[in-house]
Amino acid sequence: MGTTHSGRGGGGEERTIGETVRTAARAVSGAVVFAVVLVLAGCSADPPPPQQQRSEPVEATPNEPQGEQITVAVDTVGVGFNPHLVADQGPVTTALATMTLPSPFRSVQTPTGVTRQPDPAVVAGVDVSDQAPFTVTYRLQQDAQWSDGLPVTAEDFIYLWQQMTRQPGVIGGAGYRLIDGIESRSGGKVAVVRFTRAYPGWRDLFSGLLPSHALRGSPSAFQTGMDTGLPLSAGPFTIANIDRSRDEVRLIRNDRYWKTPAVPGRLVLRRAGTDAQLAASVRSGDSGVAVLPASPAVQSQLTAIPGVRTGRTSDSRAFGVTANTRTPAMSDPNVRKAVMGLIDPQLLSFASAGDDVVTPFANPVLAPSQPGYFPVDRRTLDPGDVDSLLGAAGFHHTPPRSDTATTTGPAPTATTTEEPTPSVTPTTTPDTTVAPSSTALPRGVQPLSRGDDELSLQVGVVTGDQRAGAGAAALVDQLHKAGIAASVTALTPAELYGSALTGGRVDLVVGWSATAVAPATDLASRVDCRPVEPTGSTASESSTPTASATPTNSPTPTTPGGSASTAPSAEEVSYTGNVSGLCDPQLSAIADRAIGAVDPADDLRAAASILADRDVYLPVYEDSLFTLAGPGTTGVPQTGPAGSAIFGSAPTWGTDS
Repeated sequence: MGTTHSGRGGGGEERTIGETVRTAARAVSGAVVFAVVLVLAGCSADPPPPQQQRSEPVEATPNEPQGEQITVAVDTVGVGFNPHLVADQGPVTTALATMTLPSPFRSVQTPTGVTRQPDPAVVAGVDVSDQAPFTVTYRLQQDAQWSDGLPVTAEDFIYLWQQMTRQPGVIGGAGYRLIDGIESRSGGKVAVVRFTRAYPGWRDLFSGLLPSHALRGSPSAFQTGMDTGLPLSAGPFTIANIDRSRDEVRLIRNDRYWKTPAVPGRLVLRRAGTDAQLAASVRSGDSGVAVLPASPAVQSQLTAIPGVRTGRTSDSRAFGVTANTRTPAMSDPNVRKAVMGLIDPQLLSFASAGDDVVTPFANPVLAPSQPGYFPVDRRTLDPGDVDSLLGAAGFHHTPPRSDTATTTGPAPTATTTEEPTPSVTPTTTPDTTVAPSSTALPRGVQPLSRGDDELSLQVGVVTGDQRAGAGAAALVDQLHKAGIAASVTALTPAELYGSALTGGRVDLVVGWSATAVAPATDLASRVDCRPVEPTGSTASESSTPTASATPTNSPTPTTPGGSASTAPSAEEVSYTGNVSGLCDPQLSAIADRAIGAVDPADDLRAAASILADRDVYLPVYEDSLFTLAGPGTTGVPQTGPAGSAIFGSAPTWGTDS
């Protein structure tokens, strides 16, 4: 008999089937027993077969296996490694997810394009088992296991579903919100996923499954638990070490991977350094592969090295500016249109990407690498247009105050500067990649004021994101030139995409969006306005009273496919994927129709024009990657998606000897 984890109702206190086991285990010492108890606490009422206990704990740092080492030159290892968070997007995150995390489906390049096909290393079979309600059954491979020896089970599906419907800053959360419940059968080796409606994009779900038994015990694990690496692997490689000082990630062959072992014994992802250092490393053979942004000059220099094969592919992320409509300033359509209209995207591109090859674009719904892309007309406003729009909102240029050029510190979070709110308490080490920012306008620039209130904006970026920081600084320069006081604040991803947005502490966000998600799902995720449940309610109910879908110490979840037991207060409204906070009934209706359509092209075209008119998102560029296989390195594609095509082939990479 299986356990059903439902997204509907359930207001009682959650319990776990491991309650009795944990009570008995408190008297037992030893790291192995403790690990087994944690697993039992996270599993369903129909748990997988018990694992044989080890006589001694697993070593924290595994012995590196014999075999070839291949070094991959990258730009930077990034700020975090959770592939489901928009703030962590980047080539290294894509690489690690592809090589270490299991996915029921993988993207496969075919003559007609990229298709999603079942991964036989993870699933023995997947099928739509019912149409009313729409139900998908996943039969997991019996031998699929994590690198600690525990099996990949339906609990990993349940954990990812729950996090994707409650956490801020997630990618493609709308697809998971269509899930009504997940049932675990056959000892956890069968996951039956029930939807509220038919969902054509269901094959994209559950990519990059996470080890629920390693993460479930900490409420912050999903947001911050992967900042220093992925805890476990169920792929051909596992992470051995991350050295932030060297900007380096070392992976080794995963000996618990049950399919064909990887050819390389070790892979090293390492920051390339200067252009000259990168070229020297490729010539000497120290770097056998390169996957990184690069300028035409660097590309030409590296292509000239004898024996190399090079290419270029689009990255799975796009750079842009999002307005937070929850703040007093950005809630005014005239202010939004004026601010977004005065921004020069080309200047932001130069500041953020430098000479690296990127693809500028002008569509808030589709990126250039996605089928059906078309540019949406956007007129950059001249100063007179900006002044007219701001005048309609009550803001006019006034003589500079005597202290204008000496004002420093963070900008107030509202539109007034009479009583600035206190600066946000830092949650991390101060960011050294973003220059200290000031709200002060240049001397001689007349500030924009409404009565005694000066228009002032706060621009948020993720701590450690150098490209976003540089782009945000250039944005502030443009705002200052127009008479708008502004400053940049760097925050942790969890804070920026969580409390800083919903609390109205940032007016604009400069950063990344994912382009690997199906456009209809991405649109629905970005315009969804459904609230979370009030604190104290549950996200799931079980057919077995002692079973648990959500630990009681987990964050308050969204109710997938259901409604809260009581109406949430204004403070509890959350937009898990809606960075702008815009609630537009017309857009929501189009997005709801598009996510259920087999061919959503017409809906996406309509949504692009409407979303552009709302002035909540300004696309700047889609990133691209230069790819290289050095002399003597074999089996490395130079084109195709960075994840599935390039890093997906890493287990078969080799060297001529």
